Amino acid sequence: MFLQAANAKTMQIAYFDLAPHTSDQDNKGPIIDYFKSVLKKANLHNYEIKKYPLSRLLKELKNNELDMAIFLGKNPEREKYLEFSEIPIFKTQAGILVPKKFSQDKIFLNKELKNKKICFWKDGYIPSYLKEKNEKDTCKLSGNNIVPRAIQMLIHQRANVFYSPDISTLHYSIKQDKIAQQKLKVLALEDEFIMLYPAFSKNASVKWKAKIEAALLELSNKAPYTVAN
Repeated sequence: MFLQAANAKTMQIAYFDLAPHTSDQDNKGPIIDYFKSVLKKANLHNYEIKKYPLSRLLKELKNNELDMAIFLGKNPEREKYLEFSEIPIFKTQAGILVPKKFSQDKIFLNKELKNKKICFWKDGYIPSYLKEKNEKDTCKLSGNNIVPRAIQMLIHQRANVFYSPDISTLHYSIKQDKIAQQKLKVLALEDEFIMLYPAFSKNASVKWKAKIEAALLELSNKAPYTVAN
């Protein structure tokens, strides 16, 4: 029994910076605490949770160096090398950050923003109309602190728009910067709602996916995940 315990694999769990769901402190934040409750309900206790830049997180999941990510959006490319939970951990709405002088509040990006320079996460979830934009009209941000860096780019007019699949991170981040509050605003993208799911590497999914899905379903039915902006 002791040999079996000693040889038990520690599950390697990853997430990327997405305030207010995550915190500046490692392994802290509402989504981290909620997922720890899921793990407890699944009777999984041997794990490590670490923050990664999104691009590195995806690369290490693809190479089976990480076992899972707490939340990711689905797209066809990711589904080639990841196994997504059938149960989402939360639903969000996409939004954009733009200068306050931006006049159109009800917008469709493929029309109104055709000639605007748009920034977004490198390797992040983006809709098809952004993939079709000319490379010179986009900027892909990598590393950590993506949203605060994007805010500075907009303030200093190095970009026109920042797209986020999660609008709450835009509302939260702009509240942390007084200059941003004066110069920028957040616009919701109507009808663009996105489910975020726990996602597993191919190897890890066989061992842990079913347990975590069942625990997440039970917990989300009783106490769905929520976060204040």
